[in-house]
Amino acid sequence: MSLIKIKNNEEHTRTLLMSMPNGKVFERKFDTDSNLYKFWTSISKTFILLEEDFNRLFDELNPITCEETMRLWEEEYGIPDTIFKGNGTLEERRRDILAKVSASGLITNKNFVDFFAFIGYDVIIYNGATAFKYGLKFPTTFGQDNKISKFIIVVKFGEAYPNLDDLKLFVQEIVPANVRVIFN
Repeated sequence: MSLIKIKNNEEHTRTLLMSMPNGKVFERKFDTDSNLYKFWTSISKTFILLEEDFNRLFDELNPITCEETMRLWEEEYGIPDTIFKGNGTLEERRRDILAKVSASGLITNKNFVDFFAFIGYDVIIYNGATAFKYGLKFPTTFGQDNKISKFIIVVKFGEAYPNLDDLKLFVQEIVPANVRVIFN
């Protein structure tokens, strides 16, 4: 992925020469045999290197496209940890970083469904009150503010997945403190 289009040497040279004044001293500026043209052609090669370096830096600033800074991205998001080991192919490591980034700020059922879809799991998430039979209507708000009330979500996987232990640990780590997750 490139932020800027890399021009060839001729395009850079012409751009530089067009910015020069017109006058008797510069009348041969577009003549390919002139020393002035050759000088600006050699300077233009530096612009190509700068554009390539800038695009490479731009790619490294994004975890989706980074290669050289992968370890820095992993450190930023606390990888390796109990869930993500920080090894594997570049694609697997990118997926782990993006999972950690995506997991921050999950607060609604839809957020959780979208997150699981992003990491490749088909889930149904519903409120704990609809999953169980209570004598009273739950979850009941205890206190003044509904935002700080504890609530339960139930995660039901649409298919049988081989090993969900790591995924369950990860979900337990990312949910807000007022959410209890039950895997069904």
